[in-house]
Amino acid sequence: MCFAINRILEERKLTQREVARVLGVHQTTVSVLTGYRLEKFSVERLMRFVTALGQDVVIEIRPRAETKVAGRVRVVGAA
Repeated sequence: MCFAINRILEERKLTQREVARVLGVHQTTVSVLTGYRLEKFSVERLMRFVTALGQDVVIEIRPRAETKVAGRVRVVGAA
C-alpha cells in the first residue's frame, strides 16, 4: 500500500508540504511515509491516506482453493 501511495505522490509531483495538507498530517509524517518506515503506520491509517488521495480500497474475502494451507493476504496496486 505504501508503494502505491508513493507512486501516486510521484506522479502528481506534490511537495511534502502539499501532501501533508491533503492527508491532514505534518510534513514530518510524510517524510516518514515516503521513506517506507511503515512501522509508524497502521493498515487503517494507510487506507485513509489512499482514499484521501482519491483512490478506492477494495478488500475481497473469498474461499481458499482446496488445500490444507492457510489462506493468504495480498495487496494489489492499481496498474
